[in-house]
Amino acid sequence: MISVFMTDAFIYQVDVGDTDRSQYKVTMTQECYLDLSQGQFTHEWVLVNVFRTLMSQGWLSELEAELDLTRLLEQHDGLSDMIKAELNSGSR
Repeated sequence: MISVFMTDAFIYQVDVGDTDRSQYKVTMTQECYLDLSQGQFTHEWVLVNVFRTLMSQGWLSELEAELDLTRLLEQHDGLSDMIKAELNSGSR
């Protein structure tokens, strides 16, 4: 299970898991949001799909508790395209 809550401007708390939950503080700028979603999805739905993609690629264990989504996308080639594909796959 992935839960996303806005805690401040451009800052989100993302909780991943059921009983053994991991918590992340994620910064997502408006520019990053628009690049990934074209404004078609909520910020929270974008982050749910970011974390789904990270889990499917086995990258979740590499994450720090606090992260900047723009930097994360720069560190993983193709991640942006994978997230966009996930968003547009219709799995809502």
